[in-house]
Amino acid sequence: MGAQESEPSQTPYSGSRANYFQIYNRNFSLVLGKLLRLKSVSVEDGVDAMRMGRVALLSDYTTIYPYIRKTYDNDDICKLVSIHLATKIKKYFFAKKNFKYKELFKIGMLRIKESGILNRIVSTEFEEPKCTKSHLIQIRMSHISIPVTILVCTYVVSLLILVAERIYFKRNVVWPYVD
Repeated sequence: MGAQESEPSQTPYSGSRANYFQIYNRNFSLVLGKLLRLKSVSVEDGVDAMRMGRVALLSDYTTIYPYIRKTYDNDDICKLVSIHLATKIKKYFFAKKNFKYKELFKIGMLRIKESGILNRIVSTEFEEPKCTKSHLIQIRMSHISIPVTILVCTYVVSLLILVAERIYFKRNVVWPYVD
């Protein structure tokens, strides 16, 4: 008896277990075949190929970023599109229900999480460069005229208050206190 071919509209879970594994193996072999056809190059050659044409380079961020930084300027780096294959992979800690150090681990993990160390350890992503619209921002006098005017007015008002206080206390001398 041979295994039956599944229909394209049929989901992997709708047939028998053997049918599911047959579909799984076929899909896995397609992906494996595509991966085996990939060309393996050095990082420098891969970055050069990215620069010359529409090529996707599969590498980890920490390895490729120094070469990208040497080859591209900030505007070109911002135009690159990163493709994440395995994003937000969760990491778990399993323990028995009656594990005697479970509470200590909970408290320790909460302390580590509060201090931010856990987020740094679990994070597999590195901070990507911040892309701005323009590196040159011109500021004109029209942008700062209102704040400068308010500042000058407050200086004038504070000087007027200082002069008024000096005049008032010169006229109304309260020293020495003698009753």
